[in-house]
Order: sequence, then C-alpha cells, then structure tokens
Amino acid sequence: MGTSVVRRTAAALVAVTVVGSGLAACSDDAKKVQIGPPTDLAAAASTPRPDTVYPQFGNAGIDARYYAVDVTWDPDKRQLTGVETITFRPTANLKRVVLDFGSGLHVNRAEIDGASVPDDHEADKLILTARVDKGVDSVLRLEYSGSPAAADAPTDRGSLAYLGWSSASNGEVTSIQQPYGAFTWMAVNDTPSDKAFHDVTLRVPKGWVGISNGALASRSTSGGQTTTSWHGSAPAAPSAMTVAIGPYTSTTAKTGSGTPITTWVHDGDDVSASALTVLPSLVDWLEKQLGPYPFATVGAVVIPGEAGSDTQETLTVPTTADSRSPAALVDQLAHQWWGNEVTPADWHDLWIAEGIPWLVADGDWRVAKTDTPWDYITSSWREADGLNRRHSGPPSHFAPGNFGPASVDYGSALMWQGLRTQIGDEEFAKVLRGLPKAFAGRSVTRAEVLRWVRTETGVDMTASAARWLDGTTTPRN
Repeated sequence: MGTSVVRRTAAALVAVTVVGSGLAACSDDAKKVQIGPPTDLAAAASTPRPDTVYPQFGNAGIDARYYAVDVTWDPDKRQLTGVETITFRPTANLKRVVLDFGSGLHVNRAEIDGASVPDDHEADKLILTARVDKGVDSVLRLEYSGSPAAADAPTDRGSLAYLGWSSASNGEVTSIQQPYGAFTWMAVNDTPSDKAFHDVTLRVPKGWVGISNGALASRSTSGGQTTTSWHGSAPAAPSAMTVAIGPYTSTTAKTGSGTPITTWVHDGDDVSASALTVLPSLVDWLEKQLGPYPFATVGAVVIPGEAGSDTQETLTVPTTADSRSPAALVDQLAHQWWGNEVTPADWHDLWIAEGIPWLVADGDWRVAKTDTPWDYITSSWREADGLNRRHSGPPSHFAPGNFGPASVDYGSALMWQGLRTQIGDEEFAKVLRGLPKAFAGRSVTRAEVLRWVRTETGVDMTASAARWLDGTTTPRN
C-alpha cells in the first residue's frame, strides 16, 4: 500500500492488513530477506574508542562486524538461553577478548575460530583468554543461559527506570538500550562508536511474538513455540537495537517510494494501530526534507509504558498519546537519518543525533502543519534551553547520571537553525540531506561533522559550536 492507507479508516486498515500473533506468516517482502552476514563486512568497519561519558562500557580493542543472536525466552522461569556468533576484528594484538555481558548470564561454552577458550565473568564483563591478531577477523561463538538483569537507567526522568532486557510481571519483554543495555541479554561491544551488522532470532511461547530490528525474515510456530528471525539491513550501534516480546499483531503498508512498513501493537490495541497509520505519509514528508529513507524497512513496535527509543528500522514507541502523535513520530523517524544512518561516536556528542530531528519535528513540521511562526518557536526554544542548561549543563557536558537532557535538543537545534539563517534554506537543505549520506553507516565525532560542514558550505562552525554545545548559558546568536 502507498500513502492512501492514511486516508482509510483504522477499522478498514486493520481488517485488510493485520497478521495476528497466533499465525505463522510473514509478508511477501519479509520472505525475500536472507539471514546471515553480508559477503563483505567492510561497511561495518568502525574505529572504537573509549566513551567519555560511560567509559565502563565498550572495548576499543574490538571492532565488531556482525552479530548473530539466537535466544529462547521462558517467561515462567524468567530464563534466557542463547547461542551467539560474533565476527570481530581486533584493533591490536590481544591476549584477551573482553566484551560487555550481563552478570545475570552464564557462559556454557565459548569458542574462538573453532577452538574452545577459557572464560571468566567479572561483573558485567566477559573475559575470554585467547590470542587474536590485529586486523585479522575472528569468529566468537557462545552458548549461554541465565536470568537477564536490567540495568538502572542513568537519568532523572521518571518515565525510564531500567535499560536492557526488562520483563514485566507476566513475562513480556521490552529492551531500551540507549545509552547502553544490550549487554543484559547478549555479549556485545556496547558503545556507540562500534556499529555492526546484526541478525536476531527470538523463540517465545506460542501466542506471543518476538520483535527486533529490520525485516522479518522468517516466522514459524511449532511445539508450542513461535520463532521469528530478524535481519538488519545496515550496521547499527548496540543502542539502536530493540527487543519486544508479547502478544503482538502486525499491520503492513508501504511508503510512497515503496519502502515496506510493518507496525506491531498489542492484540486489541486499536488506538495505537490507528495512530501508526500515519507512518507512510510521515516518511514521505521526511524524504522531501532529508532525502531518500536510508534503510530497507520502516517499522514500529508500541510497547507498554512511557519510555521509547529511536531504534534503527524498528521504532520503539511507548503507549502514551503524546508519543504516538504525528509530531513525536516525525521526531523518531528523523533519527533514522540523524542518529542511526550517522551516529555519534561518543555520548558527549549526542547532539549529532538530536539537534536536526528536533529542528525538523518541533520546527519545520510545526511550521508546515500549524502555521506556528518561527520567531515564536525559536523564542520558546531559547527559554527552555536556558532553563535546562542551568539544571543539566551544556549539551555536550551533561552528567553521566542525567543522560539526554532537553538542553541537547534545544541547544543543538538552535545552533543548526543559526547556520540555516546564515547560509539560506537551499544551502542548508544540502546539509540536511548530505551529511548523513557522507557518513552513512559510521559513528562520527564533532570534529568530523564540523569539518564536513566547512568543506561543503564554507562556514567554520568551530566557534559557534563551542558557544552552543559547551557554554553554560544560551548564546545570544
């Protein structure tokens, strides 16, 4: 279906396109998807580095290229059983391979390049004793099991208490992983500077569905268990991955340019199903602003609670009315270009992922759809930015215990709006569209972004960025 789906009633849409959680089926588009690593893993080459906000996670000595994770979830016992294969390239000659791995999990067997290796587990670190050579791909295979333990969320927002694999009282699962949390259910280099291809297989009780990122490659039900396999079309940071398990129903559509869309809501949640029918038109609008959609699929899963995440290809949307509004969905979708196609290499550069989506959603979208004057918008942003800087610090210097404060949104959006005012709409459109494409699949630093802007526009933003991103007060311009 194209954008005409938006003009249908929710009831008609559901009647025509729903695939129930108890059916062993997948869309025609999904049937074409193949699980497995790409022939060439070069697109997943990264330059891992210690994160300055959360240095306890990640390993600069490991460049993960491909994750294949196959997990079985027993909700009654709260037990996870997994088999994982990681293709990685060491950035130095190593005697130990160290990955993030939750303390609630236990390795039953570990192999590197087919040979069994000793393992040790210290807190949330998996330590494998093995010699691996710089620049030479190795393959790690793990068999593991245990009860995943969610991590405390480093934020003062009441809407989000835990990160990673979180199970409700009935055993349903959600997993929000920004700025970290994938380590609670898989072995991973849990840092934004290391992006990798990924396939995820989820085995859950019959009547439930396991949902992850990208395209649904296969789905089957046998022996009281439903198995779904998911394939991400491009390298992703661990923070951009998602998992949801429960009684979900899917609806399919297509954007105007033909990209398949699949949305997932709890059985009977017609309100969320109706809210998500606008996705085709929102992607169409964003493609006019930001260029062609960067991935093979568009997806969304609506999870219980008040917290969501701008996860790659499959958005993680909370059930609150505000979060399902068109403006909020525009913001989440805009992160597919700014945040997922191009990703900050360090969490102190979160502004790279947040400024443009906020500018587009709370700025351009509001102007286009509500005729709100730009002067009013920027004035309200400046006021909010000032309050948030006093509370949380500058956009690039928030405290580790207060991840993602609002000053990151307001301050960096105002900085970008200043550039647009300086160079004009036509030249700024080249920045909106060109920068994510220039760094597609990569994690980048402030210096790289500013260097690209200077090369493409002739404007040196170094001083402006220092004022907006590092200053303790809102700049005058």
